Parts: sequence; C-alpha cells; structure tokens
Amino acid sequence: MITSTANSRIKQIRRLREIKERRKSRLYYVEGLRLVAEAVNRDKGVEVLVYAPELLKSDFGMELVKQVMDKGIDVIETSASVFKSVAMKERPQGIAAIVRQEWQTLEELLFDGDWVALDQVQDPGNLGAILRTMDAFGGRGVILLDQSTDPYDSTSVR
Repeated sequence: MITSTANSRIKQIRRLREIKERRKSRLYYVEGLRLVAEAVNRDKGVEVLVYAPELLKSDFGMELVKQVMDKGIDVIETSASVFKSVAMKERPQGIAAIVRQEWQTLEELLFDGDWVALDQVQDPGNLGAILRTMDAFGGRGVILLDQSTDPYDSTSVR
C-alpha cells in the first residue's frame, strides 16, 4: 500500500492533470465507479487501477478491483489521504484508472455511421456534452479540427 504522497508513481498520476503530460505520455486519468467500470469493460486501454480500500465502500467497486487484478492489469493500493491527493472529485469514491488514449488519423477512420466534426471547441465541458450526446444518439465518433480543447481533459472525459 502506498502511504506517501511523495511516491514517484503518485506524482506521475498527479501530473496527468496537465495537458503537456497527457500529450507526452498518451495517458489520461478517470475517476469514479461508473467511468472506471466503462474503461475496464471496454477491455482495452486500462494501464493501471488505483484504489483506496478505506474510501471504496461499494461491493461493485471491490469486484471491479478483483476483475482488473484477474486480467493482470497493474493495481495500486493507496491510503485514503494519498488517493485524495490525486483525486479530482471533492468526495472521491476511492477508485480511479490510468487509461491509454486512443487517436486515429482521418485515413484510419471508417466513416460508417454518424460522425460529427468540430472546429475549435474551446471548452472541455462543451466537448463533454457533445460526446455524451453523440453516445446517446449512437454516433460513431467525433473529429476534432484545428485547435480544439483536449478531449482527455477530466471535464471532457467525465
């Protein structure tokens, strides 16, 4: 169990708050039962699961930790205070994941289904709303043009 906020792995996770680090590492941070479960159930991309047993009160959450361990994915157990130091929520649920970003070029895309192209979206919250709408609509994907906001910003991801 990691009990120090000065631990190098914890520092690395905290750095994912910065766009520069997300771009360099091609990783991003997701937090909370629903988002972590979605990432795990996609069955690709989860690099590390982070959890704090003191905060994770859900049976579903503990089953999720076991499922990730069974898949051989790296799991980091932390104290509540260490988890809170990386958490972006005011009342964290005690579970988070580090996930590999997915990018494709236009040449790699299959343009079947419904797509939307966005030009210079600046607000991560607006991008998140558009992504949720596309998901609810059954859309295939979103193409970001020019200088759009980071789709892996925690506000967009949430």
